[in-house]
Amino acid sequence: MKNTKLGIYLDSEGLALAEIKDKDLVFSRVFSFAPQEVGSPERIKSLIEGVFNELGVDSKDAYVGISDVNSIFRFLEMPYMKAKELELALPLEAEKYMPFKIEEIAWDFKEKKDFRERKTKIAFTGVKSELVSRFLEIFQDLGIEVKSVESASFAAVGALTYLNKISRRDKSFSAFLISEDSGEITIFDDNFPYFCRHTKFSKDGQGSLNIGKIVDELRITLDYYRRERGKKSLEKLFLLGKKEICSSLLAALQELEIAVEIIALEDFPKPINTVQEFKAFSLALRDVRPALLTFDLLREKKKSQQETLASLVPSEVVWDPRTFIYPLIIGVSLFFGILFLQARKETSLVVEAKKLEMNFVKTQPPDEEPLSLQSLENKDKKLDFVWKEVQKNSNPPKESSAFVALLCGSITEGMWFDDLTLRRDTSFKEVEVSVRGKIYLSDAQKERQSLDDFVAAIKSADLISKMGLKVTLVSIEQRREREYDVTTFALKID
Repeated sequence: MKNTKLGIYLDSEGLALAEIKDKDLVFSRVFSFAPQEVGSPERIKSLIEGVFNELGVDSKDAYVGISDVNSIFRFLEMPYMKAKELELALPLEAEKYMPFKIEEIAWDFKEKKDFRERKTKIAFTGVKSELVSRFLEIFQDLGIEVKSVESASFAAVGALTYLNKISRRDKSFSAFLISEDSGEITIFDDNFPYFCRHTKFSKDGQGSLNIGKIVDELRITLDYYRRERGKKSLEKLFLLGKKEICSSLLAALQELEIAVEIIALEDFPKPINTVQEFKAFSLALRDVRPALLTFDLLREKKKSQQETLASLVPSEVVWDPRTFIYPLIIGVSLFFGILFLQARKETSLVVEAKKLEMNFVKTQPPDEEPLSLQSLENKDKKLDFVWKEVQKNSNPPKESSAFVALLCGSITEGMWFDDLTLRRDTSFKEVEVSVRGKIYLSDAQKERQSLDDFVAAIKSADLISKMGLKVTLVSIEQRREREYDVTTFALKID
């Protein structure tokens, strides 16, 4: 079957597959795992092989998605920088907000530059590398080539946008994907991924969903967004799930004071029975989803493979002299032409120099040594000698870079510098360093503690004690800037 693509969604509860042909759904299936089958490679292989044999599926290119319970998502803001600089700085910045090292995860990111604020918004997502490797091994045994691995929740929102279930005019909104026992809450700020969270639903004694608990989960999430974005509110909440479950939530959600829109699975042209199947369908639609919602956790692996292939390109080339006859003739002609022009240029320069020498001699006062090209050359040599003596006998400020390294290495949580000035006197013996900066941690007490830690680190540094310098906190002030309360400070070292 031509133009077909396979979407595979995996979580701890089961497996969903969907195949599309020319963007239309061909089939979708979902399978639940028994407790003892969770994560079993043999069970996953047998389920996929069964579907392939039953339906005659011949799609060998698969787009894989995983649950947010197994992945990490972080929203970051970094200074505006070039693409290569961002690639180098991002892993170090993201690692600060993760429970494990960057080397232990497969990751990808999307960026959105804010030219007015000179900042770059980053949506960073990742999953443990060992989990991805396990999935790749399973699919390789089945003869399936995995084209991408990503967060299925963002893929689902991307598909809803492509299908016009979520309008592109909706800028700041939340999407709640509701399954039978769990859900994923995502938030988008100005059409950019901002938040993602998996939640497990509790049930009452009769086995019905605890509606109150679900509403509480949503309230906590919306309050978090308002607090982090300066009391900014979301425009709309989209509920994706079975119509019965979404409708039962609708009345209870009125207290959240947000517009709610239901996207029922039953309303799709070709009904999909579960959210898991819709996620698999969304994964297969990768090529038509918005680019900002197409992560690929295999990016580092693919980049490494490309670098390896590039290094394996043969360096020996078989030369055919006939192909270089005309370029050789042209090159020789150009060489002699340039040589001729250069010779003429040098001859004219010699003539001009002689004229200048004669004019200098004529205008030179009689009581001074006649000025000539030779005398100018001698004076130039004397000046060069004097300059080298000055450099040799001076004491350059070698500690300047050490001061910068000390200040930057002592930066504490939430801190950044607005200005850093280092002054030295002409003897290079007196030094004065001035630093102005800000701290933001949304808590004045934490910000003051962060500043105290910074000052203590500077005071205890060997460089400060060795040079006998004094560290003074000149000023500290709480100030309102762009709807945020920040702590500003000024520090002097002299």
